[in-house]
Amino acid sequence: MTLDRLKWLAVLAPFLVLIGVELVRQATDPSLFMGWTGFLVLAAGLLLASILFAEVIFGGVNRLQASLAQRNQELLVLHDASLAIVGEHNLETVLQLVVDRARDLVGSRYGALSLVREEGGIEAFLTAGITDEERAILGKPPEGHGILGVVLQEGATLRLDDLTRDPRSVGVPLHHPPMRSLLAAPGISQGNVL
Repeated sequence: MTLDRLKWLAVLAPFLVLIGVELVRQATDPSLFMGWTGFLVLAAGLLLASILFAEVIFGGVNRLQASLAQRNQELLVLHDASLAIVGEHNLETVLQLVVDRARDLVGSRYGALSLVREEGGIEAFLTAGITDEERAILGKPPEGHGILGVVLQEGATLRLDDLTRDPRSVGVPLHHPPMRSLLAAPGISQGNVL
């Protein structure tokens, strides 16, 4: 819910409650709303309407606040990453910072970044979320076939709920960590996948 909707809800809700009370009064015995009994019924109805109204309004505010906190966290991660990258002069270290921060930003278990050679193939393959020992067991870096090839050669962005069910998922090393979901996006500059 946006702030504009909350504002209009806050303006219209009291009128809707008054209209509702009047409709109930007319649909029932009007004498029911006379004296103390009527006052108590009306007060209970208004209290219930106020509670529902507060739940809707503050529920919307809480959702907006949570969304804002998430965006602030994302901006903080991006800011920290940019500060770290600006202060570094080694390309491989900068790329490792990028893959580490990207993994943190999206909350994924693993991350990888491939740097493509101009003549084709992968020049560097950096990972996050696995140890150096696990990386050594995997063997040589990927060659860019299968799903990785789709991203690197076609420049396609992929979002897969279960990459094991995708027919393009080929060439996975024997000791590769188990993975299900995948988000893969190419870095493109002047029409070339980097």
